[in-house]
Amino acid sequence: METSLIIDLPTLPEEGKAFSGELDGAIFDLTGGDVRSVGPLAYDLWAQRFESELLLTGAVSAPFEFTCVVTLKPFMKTIHLPQTAVSVEIGNASGLDVTEALREEVLIEFPPPPLRPRGRPGILRNRSAIFSGGQVPGR
Repeated sequence: METSLIIDLPTLPEEGKAFSGELDGAIFDLTGGDVRSVGPLAYDLWAQRFESELLLTGAVSAPFEFTCVVTLKPFMKTIHLPQTAVSVEIGNASGLDVTEALREEVLIEFPPPPLRPRGRPGILRNRSAIFSGGQVPGR
């Protein structure tokens, strides 16, 4: 499986070009934490050059296993961005590696610490309680 997506700028048509495929989930470099990648980053993108930047638009998704900070139980969630737009500065390179930009787009969409439903005894009701020793502020 591919570990990078490199756009060859000299051969990129002026009107743009479609790119689709998968990148190895190892690109997320998530080791020893509450999150781990459990599959590839899938992409279906349109790349077009605009002067000194490359604009990528389309869809990206990747599956992850998160650990609930309350119950410590794992759960699966796929981060799916159906209409993403990523701009990458071109610089002087003829081949532009956009892997890191795609990686960051997915990582910033990670959910906040998982929360439990309201009305269940002994369960934290808001995110701030997780960081204040279980006490819900103002209660």
